[in-house]
Amino acid sequence: MISMKQCLSIIAVALLLACPGFAQNSDADLLARIEKLESELQSLKVQLGQPRECADNADTNKPASESQVTPQVSPAIPGAELARRRQIYGLSSWTLLDKIAGERTVVGGYADIEYRSFDGGSGKRTFNQQRYVIGAASRLTDDIFFSSELETEKAGPQNNQKDGEIKVEQAWLEYRLAKSLNFRGGVVLVPFGRLNVFHDSPILDLTDRPLVDRLIIPTTWSESAMGFQGSVNSSDESILTYELYLMNGFNNTISGSKGLRDARGSETKDNNSNKAMVGRVGYSPKLGVELGVSGYTGKYDTDNKNSLSMLGADLLYTKGPFELRGEWVKVNIERDSAAIASGIPAGMDGYYLEAAYHFFPERLRLTNPDRFGQSTFTGVVRYDSVDPDEGVLSSNDVKRLTLGVNFRPIEAAVFKLEYQWINEAVSEIDNDGFVASAALSF
Repeated sequence: MISMKQCLSIIAVALLLACPGFAQNSDADLLARIEKLESELQSLKVQLGQPRECADNADTNKPASESQVTPQVSPAIPGAELARRRQIYGLSSWTLLDKIAGERTVVGGYADIEYRSFDGGSGKRTFNQQRYVIGAASRLTDDIFFSSELETEKAGPQNNQKDGEIKVEQAWLEYRLAKSLNFRGGVVLVPFGRLNVFHDSPILDLTDRPLVDRLIIPTTWSESAMGFQGSVNSSDESILTYELYLMNGFNNTISGSKGLRDARGSETKDNNSNKAMVGRVGYSPKLGVELGVSGYTGKYDTDNKNSLSMLGADLLYTKGPFELRGEWVKVNIERDSAAIASGIPAGMDGYYLEAAYHFFPERLRLTNPDRFGQSTFTGVVRYDSVDPDEGVLSSNDVKRLTLGVNFRPIEAAVFKLEYQWINEAVSEIDNDGFVASAALSF
């Protein structure tokens, strides 16, 4: 009798021998192929869902009770595994592309829809088709990679709706110069903090992004840029990642009410001749744990007189089904008399801390393993605090507490429900309420 493990080993050897030019591959290419095959075999295990004997050796005349096949249900996906799936996007794009099984070009995307029991304090209950994103990535050669995303927000521009839009969120070309050094140029997601790069709705456990990632790190923040990125494995488990770019910077539409959100630059031209510099370094001692430090500096006014600098730190930590995530950012803004007169604040700061716990009732999973084999519930709590007009006590200083729960029938689809308590520093606005959403990636 051939075991499941032996079957998978036979398939792996067959796939290896079937690879064109197998004997001529370098060690690096061979390792990449092995990693890809391991990923394919893991997918095979997930699809099978339980250890079965090879179909060719099964006695189809035997009833199920005599087949000696013991159903085995996958446990709830632990936090470390969820973090690994999310963290893979933070590695070099080449590492991600190695997981694509032999395709030159892949197409995918994500979408979400929301419901709110309030709308900016107006008390209106409303549905919102928030995002639809389509992306395409292609390996042109072994050393040239292209990635792009086209995003539609709020169902696109409409006659009675000013905030709907269609825009290129990413469109960059990457050229591999060395194993750990890649040149990248185009429209990129600015690598400040963790969430701006990992902001896709199906990845997040709550519907709304943290306040600090809306007002101060103006997610989604993308910009025309050129620079370098890569990753270095310092051991079998640990990895160091980095991104560093020169780019168009913020403009002077900075305010104490909307923070830096309206000051995001243009992908087509800068408002001055100075180029901003941004970068992030992340260190992961093991899968599911990462510490990141980010920095930004550049001129924001048309006369190249006033500088804006940012310093940030982010954290991801998992232990079993428990996850802890957070970000902190501090902004310093130089101001001449014109900037002060226009109401530009002297600085900003903010942070969030979020804890999540993943679980699933095993009794429910056992009743229908085909339906719930990959399913997970997540309970989550987040605390936000932002001060977008540092030194001035106003209603712009906001703290928010969010409690939520979500259900993922599979990792790529999620249904979320949460309640938000919002506290402005010097006003009593009745904008607490429920938020619900559904999101999926494809």
